[in-house]
Amino acid sequence: MKMPPVSAHHAVSLMPPPRLGAPPYLAAAFPFLRTMILVVDPNGPVREVISMALRGSGYRVVGCEDADAARALLTAYPFAACIMDASLRGDMSGLELLHWLRTRDTTMPVVLTSGMSGHDLGAPLPQDPALRFLPKPFGTRRLIELLTHLIPRLAAAAE
Repeated sequence: MKMPPVSAHHAVSLMPPPRLGAPPYLAAAFPFLRTMILVVDPNGPVREVISMALRGSGYRVVGCEDADAARALLTAYPFAACIMDASLRGDMSGLELLHWLRTRDTTMPVVLTSGMSGHDLGAPLPQDPALRFLPKPFGTRRLIELLTHLIPRLAAAAE
């Protein structure tokens, strides 16, 4: 699936933000939508290793390096989950991107990664049943296990 290029400049709209994620009828009609995962990490090699591991486990993956691209993708495509680094370049950190995402979708599973401990992120992590923190370095097997527990329906769809 080829994704259109993402521009850093987006038009401002006075419309309420769209609900993120696929409507249930789309996920039923197109099962691959249940396995699309967004990987947001400023480090290209790390993003690629994560993406390769997810693809090897049957997931469809789209990657990007910053919050601007992530917001555009999350608004345009129905991702089932998001893996994001806490330290993103640009106008928005990973925690700010998480807050933006939660104002639009309160249930999308998110794995927040960082080379810092959860206590050293500068802000406390929100109490969120769909959020897991995974400190770097981590094994890709651990990441797949986290996703399987966060999104059991993805595990079944990916098999």
